[in-house]
Amino acid sequence: MVQPTVQIDFFGETPPGEATRYIVGRYTRKLVEQVLKDLEEFSLKLNLKEKALSQLYNTIICVEGKIKPFAERILKQVVYKLILDEESTIAHRVLKITELLGLYVETEFLVPMIVQHLTDQDSKTVPLFVQSCLTALSAVITHSSVRFADQFDSQMDKLLDLIVSSDYLQCENADVLARTAMVTNNIVFAGGQKSCKPRQHVLFKILLQLASSPLIESQRGLVNGTIDLLARNCGLEKGSDLFSCELEQLIIEMKEDYENWTRSSPERFIFDLLVRRAETAVVDFWEEILEIIAMNIDFSKDVELRFDMLSLCEHLLQQENLHSTIIFYTEILIRMILMPCTEWRAGMPIGKIRKASVICLIKVMEQKLIEKEKLTAIIPDLINKLKSPLDDDWLHDLRFASVVLLSKLMDFMGHDMDRESFNEIYPELLKRLDDAQDGIRIETCKAFEVFFDNLPSEWSSSLYPYTVKQIFIHIDDPNQQ
Repeated sequence: MVQPTVQIDFFGETPPGEATRYIVGRYTRKLVEQVLKDLEEFSLKLNLKEKALSQLYNTIICVEGKIKPFAERILKQVVYKLILDEESTIAHRVLKITELLGLYVETEFLVPMIVQHLTDQDSKTVPLFVQSCLTALSAVITHSSVRFADQFDSQMDKLLDLIVSSDYLQCENADVLARTAMVTNNIVFAGGQKSCKPRQHVLFKILLQLASSPLIESQRGLVNGTIDLLARNCGLEKGSDLFSCELEQLIIEMKEDYENWTRSSPERFIFDLLVRRAETAVVDFWEEILEIIAMNIDFSKDVELRFDMLSLCEHLLQQENLHSTIIFYTEILIRMILMPCTEWRAGMPIGKIRKASVICLIKVMEQKLIEKEKLTAIIPDLINKLKSPLDDDWLHDLRFASVVLLSKLMDFMGHDMDRESFNEIYPELLKRLDDAQDGIRIETCKAFEVFFDNLPSEWSSSLYPYTVKQIFIHIDDPNQQ
């Protein structure tokens, strides 16, 4: 991988000469001591603080690796304190100082030191300190593989273990998550093909958990870019190929505990993102995916978890490149997942769950994702389940969606729908002509158009005139539509 050059911005385009390096090297201790002393002054003015940091930066440029004896003091007394300073010029200069430390000081010396600082019992519980350390670690990693590529490879496992074993990925602090994303990005960047390929799975899991966190929105572009970079480092063309490659192993791992997922389980966010972005690779794992979804739409699960599982179902139903295979599993999807979610339960705020399941059923009908023979066997149970949402007094949008579903169902089945199904549908539609919502009454009229278009020629000598009579009663509806 081509590494960027470090801009030496205090000597212009001319690097320090040998004489300058000699003089600075001779007085390195005094220069560093004086800078550290100046920066300890609480009342130090901004311009003087900038000057002190510039001196430290210049000193490192001149002495390079000989700054090593002072590295820990610089980290503790300068970097951790000022790398997140409110003054952007100060924070930027400290960031560049830290990058120089990573460039000139051996990786096998510097990285374990920062890891030790991060895992210190007294410090790791302070979010601001953790943010500072992670920012410093990220900066150190940036150019560490320029001179110490072999050393960086030997430290990668320690870095990945730090991220995985700590609580950074489960942290509810968005800033800590953002810094973790930066560290991971620089690990992938500095690691290149040599170091990333053998660690593809663990790196991808870290990135997947970061990308699936609702708190990482501001860093979404960075995380997605890192996934693409990891894919290229692993010999793949794009990030979606990485999702496809890792899908099987991750599904296997998830099957060990998916029954215990809650609304806050990181694994359920990972599952959602993985399935959405694996594209056509999911066709080989329909049974496993539907099994996981079915378990997590159970009434005992959190509403948020159930809703997100139904949202995932809707996404899958809308993917045209999956239609040719999902059609073989739609009956299972309807019976095990969608129909149970239309049910009403006392004391449970599940209105949006019921609406989401009805919308998914609408998608099935619109996309013709089930064979008519299979749907014929389901229709009696489906219509029976729909009676509850059609009569829901509180959720007019649910009633509206249910009327739409009946219309789509009749349109899809056409003349293949049996007489008994029409017998069950007509009274439900007649009830909706009395609905308080104008939009629902209008949609019901549209549903009746489909109803009569597909009605058997010899339906019923008594029910037909009765239905027409009831419809005529509503001709004087105050809404002219």
